[in-house]
Amino acid sequence: MVTINGLFEQIGWLGLVEIISISTIFYYISRWLSRDKKKKLLFYFYSYSLISGISFFLELPLIWHICSYYSPVFMMLFIIVHRETLQKNFIALQTYKPAQKASYEWHNELMRCILVNQSKGIKLNIIIEQTDNLDELLVSPFIINTPFQAPLMQTLITSTLFNQDKSIWLRSDGTLVSINTELKRHPTMIIDEQIQELSTCQQDALILSKTTDSLFISNDISNHNFMIISRETIKKNLSAENCLKIVKKQTMRTSPKGTSVYEKKKQTEQQTHSS
Repeated sequence: MVTINGLFEQIGWLGLVEIISISTIFYYISRWLSRDKKKKLLFYFYSYSLISGISFFLELPLIWHICSYYSPVFMMLFIIVHRETLQKNFIALQTYKPAQKASYEWHNELMRCILVNQSKGIKLNIIIEQTDNLDELLVSPFIINTPFQAPLMQTLITSTLFNQDKSIWLRSDGTLVSINTELKRHPTMIIDEQIQELSTCQQDALILSKTTDSLFISNDISNHNFMIISRETIKKNLSAENCLKIVKKQTMRTSPKGTSVYEKKKQTEQQTHSS
């Protein structure tokens, strides 16, 4: 029977370091590939590792040489297929942690502002940044960075500087970042044919939704309904009430007990008034 001490004597310090290093690398590669829910890359990685191990122990030189010599090629294939998650990791480098600055009813004020301007024939496109930082992905003529206030929003919308063909940039804590915002497009960026029929703002939102958790809202002046783009999904013909529910659900932070910040503040306020 082989004891731990006997096994350690056979392996030695260098062997132990190699085992720990390889196991660590294997673990982190597996975690990285498991983040991609669309493509079952983790299964293919395990299959490749299993075939390599079997060919080594069974002394199958042809299969072993293919797996070992062409391992950089296989790794490049994994990276190419897994490029969307890589884009999210390298482009959205920072994680934004919202701080409650604006009123917790800013969602209602925003929807009221949209409806008021919709009755005036003004179309609004709104990008709501959540946990993924959009500073390196969006470009704006100036930065406001102030808590959302309906009068300020209305002043900006009615000003001569406002462009309906661009977006209003908000954060999930109710911070108004900027207006006339658009995506930083590169000459090599390829637009899919299926989204070319969308407006420029909607194209930007769909591209953003592939690599970030941003939320996009747009109102339709002719049909008096709403569109939401999130997680590569387009929801059309939404009523104002349904649109507001979706926005609140996706942008409100949740505590470990499952109570949103909005609900907790409302409960605290009610307790204060009752006392």
